[in-house]
Amino acid sequence: MNELRRRDLPWRDDANCIGVDTEMFYPGPSSSLEKLAKKICSQCAVIDYCRNDAIKRGDSHGILGGLTGRERKREAKRRENQAKSQARRNSYDQL
Repeated sequence: MNELRRRDLPWRDDANCIGVDTEMFYPGPSSSLEKLAKKICSQCAVIDYCRNDAIKRGDSHGILGGLTGRERKREAKRRENQAKSQARRNSYDQL
């Protein structure tokens, strides 16, 4: 399974979290680990790939792409609304 994942998501090999205890990215409520996990993510070269993948999969747990599950849900909704607005603008342009 890991080999399949690496072929499908080669950017993971460049992630800052490689070798870091995964529990750090799945902290409990009001844990100080959340801030540390977000700091690791913020300095990562592949943060956008990670965030987009987590949003695309609808992953609602842990710190992924520098965001909590709740933050990713808000970002997914923002992107959805933005896409709808763009589609409306495009349809107006065709009138």
